[in-house]
Amino acid sequence: MILFTKIIGQELAKKILTKLYLKKHFPPLLFVGPTGVGKRTTAINFAQIVNCPTSGDLENNKCLRCSQIGNLNNIDIKLYFPIPQQQYTQETEFSGDVLDYITENLPAYRLGETRPSLSQTSYHPLALIHYIKSEMAYRPVICNYKVIIILDIHKIRPESANALLKTLEEPQKETMFILTAERISQIMPTIRSRSQLVFFRKLKKAEIKNYLISKMGIDEKQAEVASNIADGRIRNALVFLSNPQSVLPPEELIRLLDRNITNASKLTALIINNEILNNNLTVEKIISSTLFLYRQVLFYKLNLPVIYNHEVIKKISNKLSYEELLIKIAVILNALNELSVNLNRRLFLFNLLTKLRI
Repeated sequence: MILFTKIIGQELAKKILTKLYLKKHFPPLLFVGPTGVGKRTTAINFAQIVNCPTSGDLENNKCLRCSQIGNLNNIDIKLYFPIPQQQYTQETEFSGDVLDYITENLPAYRLGETRPSLSQTSYHPLALIHYIKSEMAYRPVICNYKVIIILDIHKIRPESANALLKTLEEPQKETMFILTAERISQIMPTIRSRSQLVFFRKLKKAEIKNYLISKMGIDEKQAEVASNIADGRIRNALVFLSNPQSVLPPEELIRLLDRNITNASKLTALIINNEILNNNLTVEKIISSTLFLYRQVLFYKLNLPVIYNHEVIKKISNKLSYEELLIKIAVILNALNELSVNLNRRLFLFNLLTKLRI
């Protein structure tokens, strides 16, 4: 039986889920792995597989019910995502405004869509968990199983997590939970212990390139560039292909980096004085853009395709050796993994730039 044909790579995760499907055993599932590698897509696809009424359609999931699930307009399939804090300040009752916000933004989470990025303050409010628990009182209407998908469960606060625990322990027989998170260390032990862990990894460059060529009809040259930029995440490749400018560093950051190649103290001083952070130049953007630049410099040194032909690339290349570049890239990659757990993001950025000697 061939399942999960929509999922790129992730052979171990697909093997685990296939076994659960064959056994018809569905404990709460916790998908853990980097952003943009297919956790949401796999969750929705699994909801299709367990509810598909046509055994001959399990490979393609093109029947009416599977189409409804993929479009997130099936009454028995619920997908929830963290809500920006400014959308919700009341913790006692589930606000209709929040439900409207979820409904309005749900199409961005359908199969085939590149889900939007979250603000740092987005979270799962306690009243949303109470609302989910109230939904548990109803059995599936159309499907065999009601599937509740909660994305980015690491964005849940302790009081909300505690409210979710009993539901995870004693779900209705025909109800399945699928939770997603970036790292296992972000999840409360009580939630981890009640869930079947399914790990996702970064994708290989060849897997991304082959998908772009064979499934999306992207020409080989574009696919090569996109897979290089992707950093193992198909979402990054798709974002680049839809809007190449979105991955390019802001000009104000380039000016700062260019100006400070020979004066390492100026940029960090500006960070301390909070003079460069704004709506367009956030901590996340500075870190991701700096990583992008160093990777472009590395490609330049290795005579690989460079999509950002800016004079600053040559300047940095002349200043840094191959070994120094690799060290800086490793430092930034490690910083990206730690960013979400640091509350003082300006201090975190300052420490990073100091390490990089920018």
